Amino acid sequence: MNPTDFVHLHVHSHFSLGEAVAGAERLARSAAAQGHKALALTDSQSLGGMVRFVRACRAQSLRPIIGCEFAIRPAKTDVRPPAPSEGAESIPRVPGSEWGRMIFLAQSEVGYRQLVRMVAQAHANGLQEGEGQGPAAGGGERIPGRGTAAYPHLRLKEVGELAKDLMVLTGGREGELWRRVEHGDAAGAQAWLRRLVELLGEKNLAVELALREANESDRAVCRMLVDLARSSGLVYVAANDVRYVAPGEQLVLDFLRGGEIEGRMSVGQLLARHPEYGNELTSPEEMAHRFEEFPEALEATREVAERCRFELPTSKRRFPMHNFERGLDAESFLWDAVFQRATQRYGEMASGIKD
Repeated sequence: MNPTDFVHLHVHSHFSLGEAVAGAERLARSAAAQGHKALALTDSQSLGGMVRFVRACRAQSLRPIIGCEFAIRPAKTDVRPPAPSEGAESIPRVPGSEWGRMIFLAQSEVGYRQLVRMVAQAHANGLQEGEGQGPAAGGGERIPGRGTAAYPHLRLKEVGELAKDLMVLTGGREGELWRRVEHGDAAGAQAWLRRLVELLGEKNLAVELALREANESDRAVCRMLVDLARSSGLVYVAANDVRYVAPGEQLVLDFLRGGEIEGRMSVGQLLARHPEYGNELTSPEEMAHRFEEFPEALEATREVAERCRFELPTSKRRFPMHNFERGLDAESFLWDAVFQRATQRYGEMASGIKD
């Protein structure tokens, strides 16, 4: 395989608030300089940077791939095996595991429109389930590092309903499948993957591999994931969950997350002390080196990228369509909604406030 055929399919920009520091323009420039031919953007529950990203890629003769990462609401925490008739919401979870992530890539305009709907649904879920459950109110379900249950997310059932004309990756180290394998839950991993296949279909699902440099734990998990993918008839792809361009920029991300910055150390010393670092924009050659044991995972990224050729028009504004109630137009509908919520929160309002 030609290393330049590799495509990054799991990439975050600073529009993934608090989760990445790379700007779209810099990602595009750096990817082009490294010899990449295409690049995806998969910000967390957001398409906010997509127009900027598409324009930046086109300026660098890169083919942009449009995607998004979503937090998936966990299954029930019971430990009993699910009955055959039960859905994935009953698949036992690994104790203490976080909400899993999955990547969705648009294969067509239909897929892009579904991504827009999924972003709206994820934020609606966060608002509906987070109201009155913040830290001040007490008792919000905590997502490690994310605050309370108001964090935008999708339910697995909604993924099955909305993921049309999308290519889906299982999410790498932050995915449910990875965590089950990592914790030795082989039966749970098989059950989770089987449920995803039922919801999405074999052709629309790929197992994501992640491999940090010289990390034998990652390599062991990847081997088991490859076995799972092969036994399920699925492709598996190499990824690096990109969150910054250069290795040393992990320091900036740590700072944004409120972490402590260690004393004077070179980037090399820092990376040696923290093997978990490594989410930089890696070159095709570096990925070929890391995944030397799994060359077919590199090849598969090109195959997936070929399926995701939707071209987002950026020359005109495209607002979502809304089916307004009672024949109202956009302005009167907004006023009606604001007035109703204001009355619910503050009670009867004086005429001066209404005007």
